[in-house]
Amino acid sequence: MARPAGVCLPFTEDVVTHSPSATPAAGSPSDPKTTSRPAARASGWIPELEGLRGLLSLWVFLVHCLGLSGYSDANMPRWLMPLRSGTLAVDVFIILSGFVIASLLGRERLPWLPFMVRRWFRLFPAYAVCLLLGFFALGAMGRLGDATNLGDVGTLIRSRWVQTEDHLTAHAVAHALMLHGALPNEILPYSTGAFVDAAWSISLEWQFYLIAPWLIPLLQRRMWAWGACALIALVAIMANGRLYHFDFAAFLPLKLHYFAIGILSWMVHSRRLPLESPATIGVSAGLFWMVLMRGTEAIPLFLWCVILGMIWNPTPSAGLNSLTRRFLCWGPMLKMGLIFYGFYLCHQPLQIWVRAALVGSTYESSRAQTFAILFAVSGVAAIALASLLHIAVEKPGMACGKHLSNWLRARGQAATS
Repeated sequence: MARPAGVCLPFTEDVVTHSPSATPAAGSPSDPKTTSRPAARASGWIPELEGLRGLLSLWVFLVHCLGLSGYSDANMPRWLMPLRSGTLAVDVFIILSGFVIASLLGRERLPWLPFMVRRWFRLFPAYAVCLLLGFFALGAMGRLGDATNLGDVGTLIRSRWVQTEDHLTAHAVAHALMLHGALPNEILPYSTGAFVDAAWSISLEWQFYLIAPWLIPLLQRRMWAWGACALIALVAIMANGRLYHFDFAAFLPLKLHYFAIGILSWMVHSRRLPLESPATIGVSAGLFWMVLMRGTEAIPLFLWCVILGMIWNPTPSAGLNSLTRRFLCWGPMLKMGLIFYGFYLCHQPLQIWVRAALVGSTYESSRAQTFAILFAVSGVAAIALASLLHIAVEKPGMACGKHLSNWLRARGQAATS
């Protein structure tokens, strides 16, 4: 599989892919509607990744719709079973995050403080707004315990609501620090998703950012560091459920191998590590084995390999590869990719409000009707709110973070000169 030479990745202002400011403007030379795909790629824009993050956010949205409609493994249509776990979609996000953050640090070599300032302004503003939505949705969450067809999901939601109300201050502080994902149930029950379920992965990202400026250069220079990462992840996975309990694997060591796969992918992509070298083969085999031995967790790895195949071989081809590429580069998917972060965080509080409004109604008697209403109403509302967040919160936050980061970096360089 050949890799395109000279493809840069100007998507460093985002959690997963590129900055909206790097998205080609309509009619510009790099707009795929007005130029060929090779020309768009030469400008550094990778549309498959833009569409991928939109697809993944929709996957998580669908999973939450199914759960709040009363569907479970026992009664879900068989054709929907592969989509039942939203965690699998988040795992692809994690791999992609490792890829992109490695690209950022590999090209710009940001010191720790400027890097963290830039990342904080990318994550926190929209995250804070969505946490407030989750806080105001707590009352609606309590009503879901009375829903007739939620079963175990309703019980879990009510338990989470009770624990959040009982430890409200502690949850608020943990979420404000974005370290709630690192606290097991033994320390703070339901900490990983007290206000918004999806926020567990934001804490995971933040934990990764805290060490990324040191970890990624170390992995580039020392091969033993890959083994150390794998060992840490393996020990943490074995200990989870025995020494401590996380509702989601939001503690960094539990997902470190996925970040490592993303970092390795970038090293091969940027030719920092030859694809055919024994080191690449050995590290890949070890990381892939860790994933494959956990059964369904191989799905994110498979999806990532498909995406890498399209990036490294941009020549249009027939068959499934061509269909997948066209779908990811489809206009609506690219637009979803642009607003994915706000959509990913804001959709569940909106779903809870809509679902609480259906408690006791005739629509609640049918899972299919409940699902249709949830999907339509909360979907439209989440897209509208995410679009507003992108314009009014995310873009100003990214601009402010980049400006402050550059100022800190220039000040540090002046102090050392």
